[in-house]
Amino acid sequence: MATADVRSILRVPCRLVADPTSMTTAFPHGGTALGIAARITLRPNAQYKTITAEEFGGQVVDRVYCGEAPTLSCVLRGWDADVISRTFPNTSVGSGSGKYYIQYEPDYSGQNRPGYLMTGKAFKLFLSPEALNFAPALLIYNAIPAWDEAAEIAFRDDSEATLPLVFHCLPSSAGRVYEYGWPEDLNVT
Repeated sequence: MATADVRSILRVPCRLVADPTSMTTAFPHGGTALGIAARITLRPNAQYKTITAEEFGGQVVDRVYCGEAPTLSCVLRGWDADVISRTFPNTSVGSGSGKYYIQYEPDYSGQNRPGYLMTGKAFKLFLSPEALNFAPALLIYNAIPAWDEAAEIAFRDDSEATLPLVFHCLPSSAGRVYEYGWPEDLNVT
């Protein structure tokens, strides 16, 4: 049995990586680094049903685990071409700047219109801890990026103009959704 030790309390600053290929190589682990992110949070969104017994006056006698609908949320702190092109449904490269930008013109030819299935943007997402050998990591096998539905982008000088994202975690073709643990134990294939 483990003994409580305040030295084992974790803080896990990490970086986002798209499509890693190896946990044994240095960051970005054979994948693509996805800029600077903050406030990274996994929400398992576990579902349970309560079982009650009439013979005991409606007393709760058990709980049934009904699966999860996990999401990972974060805010992007910079304007990174890899993040912009991989995560937003409609992007273009500027003819003047040569940089990616986000556009929403649903009637424009070549745009992903409302009704577009976001699985076309799905990729494997790895949260690489900065202290890779001393902290658990998270690997999502089929992450579908989307704007956070309550997204607000601040255009003022007293706060950062962050881009709020949510990654919906769906099963891969092998049925895997996510693994959370020590990097050397995670299966990237």
